Amino acid sequence: QFAFTSTSVLIPASNFTISCEAILATVTGAYQTLLYLEYDATNGMSLHYNGGAGRWEFNLEVGGVVYSATPTTTPSAATWYQLGARFTGAEGENDDAPYTLSIFVDRVQGTDDVASGPFVIPASGPWDLKIGRSDIFGGSFLGGQIRKLHIAQYAMTDLEMTRTI
Repeated sequence: QFAFTSTSVLIPASNFTISCEAILATVTGAYQTLLYLEYDATNGMSLHYNGGAGRWEFNLEVGGVVYSATPTTTPSAATWYQLGARFTGAEGENDDAPYTLSIFVDRVQGTDDVASGPFVIPASGPWDLKIGRSDIFGGSFLGGQIRKLHIAQYAMTDLEMTRTI
């Protein structure tokens, strides 16, 4: 598990794309976090495995309200998955509604969600970007591996998503 602390904005509130490959050592009822960023107590994002629901999730918290993009697949242990998460900005890139969250698993797009707006970045940091762990969900650690992590400061198109992940 890693944590990066920065006084610069690590992931912009306006729009972004995350891609990686991940494997779960075990599929349990617990949360397993791949990537977690909290700007304050009510604004941030996470890409994680929700053990209770048995699925990957991409969550965005805006002003204390949590929005979730979810795939249709159920992951298995000891299997590598290609994951992508995307958040569109106020312009509604890619013909999506403004502030759309999308998740892709093995190049297949899941069910989107639409947030009320971008998350709010407080005027001062530092902020922590955590890989393989988080402070939410009762302390969540990845029981597996993550590789090929990429963060882009724009919302990729569907075609770019399927080529990148």
